[in-house]
Amino acid sequence: MSQPQYRTVDMGAVMQDYERTQTDKAIFKPGDAGNKYLRILPPRADAKVGLYFVPFWIHWGLDKLNPVGFGDVRHTVCRAKTYREACPVCDIHNALRARVFGTGAQPTEEEKDLEYDIRPKERFAMNIVNMDKPEDGVMIWSVPKKPTMNAIRGVFNEWGDVCHPETGRVLKVTFEKGKFGVVCESVQATPKSDPIVVPNWWEHMHDLDAFVSGMAMPLDELRERLMRGREPETTHPAPAAAAPPPAAAPTTPPASVAVAPPPTDAASPPHTDDDAFDPNDPTVTELCKKLGITPDTLRASMGKAS
Repeated sequence: MSQPQYRTVDMGAVMQDYERTQTDKAIFKPGDAGNKYLRILPPRADAKVGLYFVPFWIHWGLDKLNPVGFGDVRHTVCRAKTYREACPVCDIHNALRARVFGTGAQPTEEEKDLEYDIRPKERFAMNIVNMDKPEDGVMIWSVPKKPTMNAIRGVFNEWGDVCHPETGRVLKVTFEKGKFGVVCESVQATPKSDPIVVPNWWEHMHDLDAFVSGMAMPLDELRERLMRGREPETTHPAPAAAAPPPAAAPTTPPASVAVAPPPTDAASPPHTDDDAFDPNDPTVTELCKKLGITPDTLRASMGKAS
């Protein structure tokens, strides 16, 4: 009698998935337009630095870069700007940026839109309490640099430490309906000091570094998704053309020509697999044409060898 075939559940992965869903619930979303009253919390006791926020960079537009590979996954943390690591999306963006803004460039509207979408954008994560719904507990507020973070910095400059547990202040944040949803319009400090109303709030603050790293797609997965759906289909090869006759040997030896070594890309990791990369493959040339980059640039960003 055959034995049942199955794989043991990885409880570590199961708990990571559970924690991710709990973190998703803890992300503050303004909902409708109007005034929201938020209390920024101080840094955690184990924070690396005494800042109330953690900065990071995001690449949006992954679903436009390759709809097949990313599906409904729209963003990932930029490894180059956040962690000073190799970032394949940055390699593609740098080549596309040169095509859009380079001397004599004549980019299409699609190229301009894609360059803006995948351009790394700075954001900031912080722990807050929504004073309108304190029963939601400690939440994570992720904000862009402009205008939100700049406005919060202005409040700190005017009022001092507004996240102090005893003397801090509630912020009145005004949200308005924008093109892609509700956006922050202004941030002001209220004139009185208000206590943090969540009991034992310091025990419920989120690890902001872990929150950021959780949004960073693993490098191997990122590369695979960038190329997913672009591999050539298996077809019967066309008959090979007749080889041309060999050229006649020169009567005198040619002059010695110095050949420069191939360029290296410090931002791309070394090649670690044996997958062949065909720069003449139609799917590769189509992707390069869309992004305005050369096969060599695409090969470097994918970590492929020719």
